[in-house]
Amino acid sequence: MALISQHFHIKGRVQNVGFRHFARVKAEELHISGWVRNRPDGSVELEVTGEEDTLKRYADWLKIGPPRSVVTDIIITNFAVPSQQNGFYLKF
Repeated sequence: MALISQHFHIKGRVQNVGFRHFARVKAEELHISGWVRNRPDGSVELEVTGEEDTLKRYADWLKIGPPRSVVTDIIITNFAVPSQQNGFYLKF
């Protein structure tokens, strides 16, 4: 199956609840590459690359989030697959 890349913008109570760590752990479990970071507006954003069915499962996990989070909205956009994927990391 071909790789796709997606940008996630996640809103709700998603900072100071372990959301970035949760996103990284789930990405590593599913062999997804990319990054995650907090945004100044209190939301979280991610850019990820993986197989389409894997990213669908990942999105389902992100909708739930870690136990103390409350996800109210997720905006997902596709973009061109980057030429290089090097694991998953926190971006500051």
